[in-house]
Amino acid sequence: MSNIDQSKYEETLKNLSKSIQDLSVNQTQMTSSLNALQELLNVQKLQVDNSSNALRKEINDVSTNLENLRKKFKSQIKTIEDIPCVKHPKWYEIEIPYEPIYKAFSISTEVVELQELSNYVNINPEGPFVITHITPLWEITDTEVETTIDGVTTRYERFANPNSPSGIALANLSAPNGRILPCTSFDLITNSLGKANTEAVGLGYGNPSIYKLFDRFVASNGVLLDIPEWQFQIEIGGSGRFWTNNYVPAHAFYGVKGSPLYLGTHGWVQGGDRVVLHAKNASPIFYKGKIRFIMHGYQMLGKIDISKALGY
Repeated sequence: MSNIDQSKYEETLKNLSKSIQDLSVNQTQMTSSLNALQELLNVQKLQVDNSSNALRKEINDVSTNLENLRKKFKSQIKTIEDIPCVKHPKWYEIEIPYEPIYKAFSISTEVVELQELSNYVNINPEGPFVITHITPLWEITDTEVETTIDGVTTRYERFANPNSPSGIALANLSAPNGRILPCTSFDLITNSLGKANTEAVGLGYGNPSIYKLFDRFVASNGVLLDIPEWQFQIEIGGSGRFWTNNYVPAHAFYGVKGSPLYLGTHGWVQGGDRVVLHAKNASPIFYKGKIRFIMHGYQMLGKIDISKALGY
């Protein structure tokens, strides 16, 4: 081998050795970079895991606090009275006018039809109306001094006992217009039996007679004939709910001795809804009048949904 060839050979080996060294260095650097990247990824993953755990714990804490708050808030609202709002006293009245429809009429015979009537009242949209007690009343509106039906003219024969004890019609009978009566004779009957009858009709004190209490043409008796006997059914117009499954005697809407009926649980009607009263007279009424169905309670001011507030 010549000196020139030997020199080229050595240079080539030197270059190859250098290339191998450079490659080794690059590989070492690459491995080092990969290891550094891996460590960085591990650090990032650890931070993410820590953040996720912290966030998850925070979310769980918030959920727990909300649940506790919900339970605490719900436990405070157990009845309608617990709902926070502005309240003020309120009376609503449903009026139902009545006029007798005669099927037959004479001095000795009067037959009127039994009627079914209804009317309603709209609840103010300012908020729900909570009903605490009810009082049904009956107002006399008959002002006619004389009535002519089927050619027969009378004064107040349509009321009980229009004559004097001697049987002579009174010339100056005044109309009992505007007088307020109960819608049932129940309490009057129980308070009158045994006391309303006299020796003049052969019964004597302490001898009760429901017949005489309602007798139409016997002087000094039958005054309870003027007391109506209404039956009611209550409907909530918007929802179609009925508070009664049938017509209920008016006495069920009074308390003790004719006092207002205080409800065992408050009835309520959403603002903007209506209360519909259906009424029918179970016994004849011979004069004009009107039902005045009074509902007392309080109005809740604001956009309040009682069902949601109570949790159902």
